[in-house]
Amino acid sequence: MNTDRFDEIKARRDAATPGEWHWAGNLDNGDPYLATWTPGLGRCVVMGHLRVERRADDPRLQGIHEFADEQEARAIRRDFLRDRYNEPRTDDRLCFTDGDPPLRTLVPARDQAVFEVAPNATSRKDPAVYRADIAGIRNPDARFIEHSRGDVDWLIGEVERLRNLLFDTENREVA
Repeated sequence: MNTDRFDEIKARRDAATPGEWHWAGNLDNGDPYLATWTPGLGRCVVMGHLRVERRADDPRLQGIHEFADEQEARAIRRDFLRDRYNEPRTDDRLCFTDGDPPLRTLVPARDQAVFEVAPNATSRKDPAVYRADIAGIRNPDARFIEHSRGDVDWLIGEVERLRNLLFDTENREVA
């Protein structure tokens, strides 16, 4: 058995939010989210969505002066930031909880990104991040989810290998 792989899987499990995870939510007032029951706190989000207000420094507004005059650029910026009732526009962000109970907060996954070109950078604003492509999310629950398929496949392979060893041993003893 490859104990290094087994230890890696255990470490990911131990770092992730404990408990049985389950899907929850109510579609009348939000999107589904992944949750767990935490003693003393009740149902807690593991992975979900967070609505955030759009900001004037949003990268999607960069370069509007290249195709619009000042008046058009102001209108584009206003329509991007505010709806027809002058309410702030929002975007949904995938998020994970961060911190230990009871101080867990929802943090957008984009704020926990591991960048392909600068894996140690913690912000898109870091000069080393010249491309926004990501290679992962710097969150234990995200890492646990990311590796879960491969980990389950490996663990099933190990169980099958050990069963075969046990079966072969039993057959040899009987024969």
